Amino acid sequence: RRAQELGGAAPVHWPLAMASLAQLCLPGAGTAWYEVVFSKVLVKRALNKDAPSWGWVTRGRRIQVIASPRADAEGRAWVELTFLELLRSCPRPSEDEALGRGFCLIDGTGIGLGQLLRGPLAAAECTGDEAEATALTARLTAALAPARPEAAPAP
Repeated sequence: RRAQELGGAAPVHWPLAMASLAQLCLPGAGTAWYEVVFSKVLVKRALNKDAPSWGWVTRGRRIQVIASPRADAEGRAWVELTFLELLRSCPRPSEDEALGRGFCLIDGTGIGLGQLLRGPLAAAECTGDEAEATALTARLTAALAPARPEAAPAP
């Protein structure tokens, strides 16, 4: 509610947001950066080229994503934006729906578009801003991660 008062942003669907953050807590999971190489790449609400969009990102933009790409029903590879990236990239989502998850197609050649994203980017290609965003995501993930049970003491 407070965010709506301050900026008029759409409500956040917290179970989906937590699920997105929870993915970062999985062993071996993390984030990666991709660069937009097509003029405009839509941020879809689901792993489907025909799904509604939250908005788009433009050429030259670097986006933070969940490290492991996912495939849609046709086998096309997609990246899922981290929740913080979705907030940054699509600051004015539709007012009638809660903010949830966002996906970008990596290569649109099969649908007549060409390469859309380049990545994952090497650490040397990331700027200070990207390193700062990665660190913030890691801190938030650690703060929101469920407590891991301690090993039981030996009898």
